[in-house]
Amino acid sequence: MSIWYLPLSDIAPGAARTLLVERSADDWKRIVRDDLLATHPELADAIRGIELWRWGHAMVRPTPGFLWRGDALLPDPSLFLAHST
Repeated sequence: MSIWYLPLSDIAPGAARTLLVERSADDWKRIVRDDLLATHPELADAIRGIELWRWGHAMVRPTPGFLWRGDALLPDPSLFLAHST
């Protein structure tokens, strides 16, 4: 078993969700298979099936500077942060 992931982070979130649901399951399976075989052609006869899960869940899409951006340093009065050792 193997897991293949495509974040679709190179396009706007709304466009990515639209693409995710408008492209057929067979198209996505072909994309997965072609990508896997491009790097591992020996798997061609080993693939017995592809289970497809199209999850458009909210997930951070970090970009350069994300962790050290200025807004992250500003206080948020509705949020209390604590740390214990």
